[in-house]
Amino acid sequence: MNNVRLKIKLSKKWIIICILIMLILAYIVLDSTIRPTIISLAEAKLQAIAVKAMNDAVRATIGTSNLHTPILYISTKTTRATYRLSPQILY
Repeated sequence: MNNVRLKIKLSKKWIIICILIMLILAYIVLDSTIRPTIISLAEAKLQAIAVKAMNDAVRATIGTSNLHTPILYISTKTTRATYRLSPQILY
């Protein structure tokens, strides 16, 4: 009778060990497939935050300065159009 109980206990231990091994392998497989997706989403979000910060900084700089002259001046008095950049944009 003790032999039967020992075999049942051993088989339950093996089943538990096999289930744990399968869970660990499933975690490793899922982690390796999901990690690149999460990293690419994080990179896209970081880039969006950086672009917004740069746009806000430029908007704040342009908003505080008094730009009364256009950035690009086009003269059409002659037959050829001449273009001149405003010097206020350089500083």
